[in-house]
Amino acid sequence: MLERYLRRNVDGTLSKISRELIATSATDPLAGNVTSLQGQMVFSDFQRGCTSCAAGVTRSVSGVQVNPFLVGVGGGNYTQNGIDISVINVPISTSFNVDSNDPRKKLFVNGQFNYVAVGNAESYQGGLGIGYLHPINDHWSLTPGLSYGIIGSPDLVSAGQIFSASITSNYGVNVNDYSLSMANMFGYYKTLPLNVGDVDSDPDISNYVLKNGFFVGKNLPYDVLGHKLNLMGFFTDTEFFGSKVFSRQYNEIGFQIGTIEDVAWLKKVSFGMADKISFSAKYIFSIEDPNNLEGYDLGISYQF
Repeated sequence: MLERYLRRNVDGTLSKISRELIATSATDPLAGNVTSLQGQMVFSDFQRGCTSCAAGVTRSVSGVQVNPFLVGVGGGNYTQNGIDISVINVPISTSFNVDSNDPRKKLFVNGQFNYVAVGNAESYQGGLGIGYLHPINDHWSLTPGLSYGIIGSPDLVSAGQIFSASITSNYGVNVNDYSLSMANMFGYYKTLPLNVGDVDSDPDISNYVLKNGFFVGKNLPYDVLGHKLNLMGFFTDTEFFGSKVFSRQYNEIGFQIGTIEDVAWLKKVSFGMADKISFSAKYIFSIEDPNNLEGYDLGISYQF
């Protein structure tokens, strides 16, 4: 009887419990922490808006750009409030030209599947996003975008969905042999009502997110074992406003290294499909969160 009472959200009880967990729990799979659906959507939206920052993908806002199809796999381990959480990501993205007279204008489509484990409890996340890169001038571009994500976790008895709208500004300049970029994202993230089977819930969580990042890369490639590589370092800050969430601030510091030209051995082992490869690593921490948030994330992606 109690299970039916909660599942049917009588008097909004299940929604109230969900809101309280998002505000106080380091492991809620829907929102409120770095490994939640909301947190992973923020990562994905910012990455989509920063495509022109990424070494080995596009190297300037004003240059001629290709439309790669990217498939990656990554994973990380986080400690939040003394609890260990593991994440595996599988991102996919591509882009399309929208103006034959200006190849800088792009339509980006990205998807992501995430697997999150908290002890023996598992949750599954899926998402799809779309964005449009519009150059303002040779140094500055804007990328508005929309995303949708869904979460399911039988172990944590949780399910939900989130819609987001964001816009990312990216400004880049060259200083001697280095390229410097500053990216600023403003996003709105809102949970949506969910009615699946006999489960009815709407935690009604809405957050405004500010994410700012600095990127430093070298214009002249490094030559390592006959391969020309781009190296980029970055630092970001993420802030949440609106509904109360467990983690309201965190930072990332890391690097990305990628090949510029086609890699012969990669084409061979991928039967001629993959052309380039990149590797990324980052450390995540919080300077304001009293819940001792820290973690790391490693990723590898292939360009087709």
